[in-house]
Amino acid sequence: MFSISFPYWHQLGVPCETPVEDLTSACLTQLLKQQTAPSDTAALIIEAVLGEGEYVPAPAAFLHGLREVCTKHNILLIIDEVQSGMGRTGDYWAIKESGVKPDILLTAKCPGNGFPISGVIYPG
Repeated sequence: MFSISFPYWHQLGVPCETPVEDLTSACLTQLLKQQTAPSDTAALIIEAVLGEGEYVPAPAAFLHGLREVCTKHNILLIIDEVQSGMGRTGDYWAIKESGVKPDILLTAKCPGNGFPISGVIYPG
C-alpha cells in the first residue's frame, strides 16, 4: 500500500495561492512516478472529502485525473464515502458533485443509525 499527499496546499507545504491545477498535477505525478507503477496497481482508494485533515473536498480536477489514470491502466477507482456520504455534503454522495463515476463506493456509519454497518456499492 502506498499513499500520496492530498491536493491541498497545506499538506504540500506550498503557498495557499497555488492553483488547484498545479496541486493536482503534483499529486498525480507523485503517485505515478514516485510511488508505484500503474501496471503494479490494482486499485486507488480516495476519500471524496478528506476526513481527518481539515475536511477538504477533493478537487474535481484531481478526481477526473484519477479517473483518467484508472481507466487508461485498468485500475479500480474506489471512493471512500464513510464520512462524507449519505447527504452530509448536500448531494447524496460527495463524489457526485465532481461528475466522476467510481468503480466502487464505500459507505458506513450513517446507514446503521448507530449500529455498526457498512456497505460496498458497485455496478452489477
